[in-house]
Amino acid sequence: QQQQQQQQQQQQQQQQQQQQQHQQQHQQQQQQQAAPPQPQPQSQPQ
Repeated sequence: QQQQQQQQQQQQQQQQQQQQQHQQQHQQQQQQQAAPPQPQPQSQPQ
């Protein structure tokens, strides 16, 4: 019984770490998308 409990705890910890990594990646993507596009100077002398 003790061995089974230890295995379950390890699995839960791994799942939590994976979820945290996934959330961080998702937040970074949102920040990049939310960043407004830089205005390009269109007034160029012809």
